[in-house]
Amino acid sequence: MVDTTPTPGRLSRALVLLGTVLAALGTVVIAGWLLKVAVLVRLAPGYAPMVFNTALCFVLLGAALAIPESRTRQARMQVLLGTTVAVLAALVLAQDLFSVDLGVDHLFRADWLNDPLPHPTRMAPTTAIGFMLAGVALVSTHSRRGGPLPYLIELMVYGVGLIGVLAISAYLLGIDFLRGWYPYQRMALHTAAGLVLLSVGLWIHLRQSRLFREQIAAKEDLRILHTGAAVLAITALVTGVVSFVAFERQVETTLRRGLELLLTNRVDAFRTAVEHGAHMTNTIATRPGIRREIERLRRTPDHPDALAFLDQAIKSFLPLGFNAIALHDTRGRPLAQAGQFAAEPALRVRLVEPVGTEIFWADGLVQRVRLPIADNGRRLGTVVAERRLTQVERLIEDIRGLGETGEMAVCATHGNKIACLPTRLKPEIFIIERTMRGQLLPMGRALAGESGVIATLDYRDELVIAAYSPIPRTSLGMVVKMDADEFYRPIRGQLWYGLFLVIGLIGGGLVLLWYRIHPLARRLVQSQQEIRELSLTDELTGLRNRRGFMTLAEIEIALARRMKRGMALFYGDLDDLKRINDTHGHAAGDQALRDTAMVLHRTFRESDIIARLGGDEYAVLALETAHQPVEAILERLQHSIDYQNRTAGHEYRLSLSVGAVHVEPGSTASLEELMTQADAEMYRVKQARREARRN
Repeated sequence: MVDTTPTPGRLSRALVLLGTVLAALGTVVIAGWLLKVAVLVRLAPGYAPMVFNTALCFVLLGAALAIPESRTRQARMQVLLGTTVAVLAALVLAQDLFSVDLGVDHLFRADWLNDPLPHPTRMAPTTAIGFMLAGVALVSTHSRRGGPLPYLIELMVYGVGLIGVLAISAYLLGIDFLRGWYPYQRMALHTAAGLVLLSVGLWIHLRQSRLFREQIAAKEDLRILHTGAAVLAITALVTGVVSFVAFERQVETTLRRGLELLLTNRVDAFRTAVEHGAHMTNTIATRPGIRREIERLRRTPDHPDALAFLDQAIKSFLPLGFNAIALHDTRGRPLAQAGQFAAEPALRVRLVEPVGTEIFWADGLVQRVRLPIADNGRRLGTVVAERRLTQVERLIEDIRGLGETGEMAVCATHGNKIACLPTRLKPEIFIIERTMRGQLLPMGRALAGESGVIATLDYRDELVIAAYSPIPRTSLGMVVKMDADEFYRPIRGQLWYGLFLVIGLIGGGLVLLWYRIHPLARRLVQSQQEIRELSLTDELTGLRNRRGFMTLAEIEIALARRMKRGMALFYGDLDDLKRINDTHGHAAGDQALRDTAMVLHRTFRESDIIARLGGDEYAVLALETAHQPVEAILERLQHSIDYQNRTAGHEYRLSLSVGAVHVEPGSTASLEELMTQADAEMYRVKQARREARRN
């Protein structure tokens, strides 16, 4: 058999070659920093740059590896260079661990790179760990101590290579989490390749050292044990990390989808609030009595009866949520006014839709709607109405599902900049740039018509995970975000804890790693489910909202068809809610809505899907109703309403008009068709009640 084991001479030549390559890599990057040539510092746009300190460490370690060990002077030089690299890497790592600035990465500025990361001239913490291990391993090979030291050195050498391999894998697979710690810095691709080469060079250097020859190479049994343990340790580490990364990607996707869903719900809520205000103002502009009296004033200016009617008419609208209402004639002269208008704001945003709508901040978010009053195409005047958007204000303050650093922002274009309404973190109107370190901010993307979820810097120069979207047809954008550090903190903490378990317990540690990760998975998935649950629930009554009802009902109908089960759809309307609001106040109206929800809970089963669709409309999908007719359920519902009216002690009485549709097991009707049928039946019931009261 031919012996293919490399001879010492061949190993020495390979070591010199590797040292030269590493030193050349560092020298080229240093030249890139000196000459400000981006292609020498980063391999391609969007890739992380290799910072100056990283390049310097490669030059020092490359030179150390290229020095033959046989000479005492060269050995001392290796110890000096290794110590220098280890100390420099430790100082860099200390800055990240303890949030201090030791000034070790201020030699060059990185403005010309337009790097969006918080510390563009600081090596990644994973890079610093790699260089610390490399420096300590290089120095330790000259020690004369025996015992476990050779095995510890080899583990450090393998650790350097593992860090580089994981970073390269991250670039190939698009897994940003492995390239670095999100709140700080990422590892450059050529840094990762350099660490792999450095690991090979250190392994050759260890094999040539006297420590290795005396402690391991001379004892065959120890060599076998050493080789088997190294292979097992590397296999366990790689398996654990790859498994965790797969899990991390799934959890990250879940969290990002939850953030995107939260943004969608808040955009919908904003649109609904604004459209409701415009609709209520349009009700004033189209009221026949108001148009009649304004026409009367055109013929007879200052007619007292007409002015009195207009004054009383607009005052009647104030309880509907308006702060102030004013009527003007075609010349802009005031005809009537009720309430107090907000002072002229320093900043206001005119919306594309609804037409005539603008919003501004005046001790709260205010919507002002200006609409023409016309009759048969002839303009009679103008109505101006203001109302407080308290629902949107609550959304801005509400950070449920966003953690401690969560924030929701609503902004508009302001010249070349962006003007934002007050947020939870900035309680006053503020102006920001569209970009940060050359990168478009999430709000800049939203105002450009884009939507999505991105990891980037925000206006505070903090790295965040942000969901962004334009608010359709308004000229506004919305961003929901949280700091990346908090977003990834649970995953990152469990990763390092799991890796230490694997290193310590090898095969058994892998089992324990999975045992510890499963509880984390349940907690994170539960968090996503809670975010989804918030989006499907009506805040006032605790019932499902329209989105929740449509989502769950579609699933149950599909299941019932497969199981050939019958069901019933009930569509109800709370009678005289407007009268309750007008007579007893909105608090009583809200209580009536909650009482209705309680009545429905008492009537139907826990398995049934009960929802408030919006306003005074309710829907219930009752499952497996074959054993009880719809009429019996309606009768039980009426008994529950009567009981509520007898025992509640309210000044108002609950009354529900309910339409019901029985769904046969073989029915192929869609949910929309069933809701249309039930709505029609409810309308028939309501009309019958009105006829009965008239008679």
